[in-house]
Amino acid sequence: MRMAQNPFTAHPHANGETYSEHFGIAFGVGRQLVVAAVAAFTHALMPFLFPTTASDKIRALNDCLDRNDRYGLRHKAKLGNASLNSADLNNADLNNADLVSQD
Repeated sequence: MRMAQNPFTAHPHANGETYSEHFGIAFGVGRQLVVAAVAAFTHALMPFLFPTTASDKIRALNDCLDRNDRYGLRHKAKLGNASLNSADLNNADLNNADLVSQD
């Protein structure tokens, strides 16, 4: 007779993690997304504040996922080599500035 899987450990174990490791990573990602959300809401009200914070954080988290960087997911995701380079960011800023100046 097969025993039922523990719902608290089935998914973490399927990903090669203990419950506490998975908790730390999932909580860290959630915390970073809350910070990004607060920055986005603040930016919506006051566009001069945090102009790229939310999108930078989302890019950094995605970069950590692509690289399987568990430390970055758990603590503080930072843009790595696989992300946009500074020329791309400068062009995006210039395009944004052009759109704003046409208002």
